[in-house]
Amino acid sequence: MTHTLDELAQLFDFTLDDLEHNRRGMMSLRQRRKLTPSNLRFLTTQRLLTSIIVLVLVPVVVAIGLTSPAFTNPQPLFTIMIVIALIGLLINSYLVRRMWRYHFGDARAIRADIAENAAASFIAQPAEDADGVYLESAHTAEPVVIMHDNLVALDSETVYIVYHTPRSHILLSLEPA
Repeated sequence: MTHTLDELAQLFDFTLDDLEHNRRGMMSLRQRRKLTPSNLRFLTTQRLLTSIIVLVLVPVVVAIGLTSPAFTNPQPLFTIMIVIALIGLLINSYLVRRMWRYHFGDARAIRADIAENAAASFIAQPAEDADGVYLESAHTAEPVVIMHDNLVALDSETVYIVYHTPRSHILLSLEPA
């Protein structure tokens, strides 16, 4: 089933004005605003949560280490707990960084896309694999893969012009070719 532009706009949250800007190789103001809060707020939240964890964890570790009846000298327990807390913090920051890159792309790339105000495009047909439905550029210098939850609704026989951010490869809009 081939969708009209209005149906595609509703399905992928873009307007016809956004599409017109994308055709000219630019992002609309609405698209730049949409990128900024939704994606970059996540990184700020994770930094704040990591700081809170450290500020709560360190006093707890110190209190347990200093009041532990297990040792007459609490220094070894205190040292062990600090090491465990540091290892936990490293694991947390590693997992947050991986989750950020997997779900939202690199924050620097998103900031660069917003600053450049550019939109790139390629022509593709929806394809499917074990990870889901995706759009992949076949004729660009560097392969670009776009994933989006609503791609399953696209007609697999229709060829689309896909507009995306050049560095972070976030879907901006699309239209039948």
